[in-house]
Amino acid sequence: MPERKKPECLVVVSCYNEGEFLLDALDSLSKQTFHNYITVIVDDGSNDLLTLEKLQTLEMNQELRSKYKIKEIIRKKNEGPSIAYNAALSSHVSDYAMVLNGDDALNEEYLSSCIEFLETNPDFDVCYTDGIFFGKQKGAWRLTTPTLPEFLFNNCVHASAIYRYHFFLLSEGYSPDLLNGHEDWDYWLKFFRKGAKFKKLDHLYFYYRKRNHSRSEKFGHDPYKVFDTYQKITQKHNELFLSPIYVEEIQKRYFLLQQKKNKIKKLKSQFINWFKLKIKTRD
Repeated sequence: MPERKKPECLVVVSCYNEGEFLLDALDSLSKQTFHNYITVIVDDGSNDLLTLEKLQTLEMNQELRSKYKIKEIIRKKNEGPSIAYNAALSSHVSDYAMVLNGDDALNEEYLSSCIEFLETNPDFDVCYTDGIFFGKQKGAWRLTTPTLPEFLFNNCVHASAIYRYHFFLLSEGYSPDLLNGHEDWDYWLKFFRKGAKFKKLDHLYFYYRKRNHSRSEKFGHDPYKVFDTYQKITQKHNELFLSPIYVEEIQKRYFLLQQKKNKIKKLKSQFINWFKLKIKTRD
């Protein structure tokens, strides 16, 4: 009986002015206990001198390319992460795929644990682990497995989940019009609608860097970008957001919010009456 082919994983390392951290991300890849992966670096139009120098070194240095298993370095104009991810994911067909942003990193067991789970559980399609925040914020990042309706309120899958490559083709990739953020949430919602089953492993194997002025931080502080992004995502997945289970949850949350407001209003009134009484007694 012929020996079963070892599964391969395409790792897309995305970069936009992250030269300061890029080698840390690549070093974390080179230490993986799972070795059958290839790396495609995609640069989304970086203009930072340090980043450009790091990319040029990686292009020219064959020893580094071999160490980091770099198959290709794609340089493109700045059009946002979605188009960059799609370009890299389209460059090579594999069994599994994942994206690693250039300022993040992985525990050495990350690929091994996720791929081993998917190999031994063919009913599942996406696997990821809990994370650890590092940089300006430190601590464990505990995630959950997507369920409705919660998945329509919060993205509980980080951007570096490992998945069966054919779901990239089924989903038609990342949405290019999501320029400001949450393109990964939209991507996982596409998978969800295509019937993908998700599994979260209880290991702290994904390292998410928190830093000042990051894209995600800027996004969170801009209500116009947040509103525009949420509007686009709800329109793309309107059958989910108009489903009875979501509408019912919205009504429940609105009712709880009104209860909370009424309670605060009552407490405020009680405090004012108590304060007035105190003043009156004092006089």
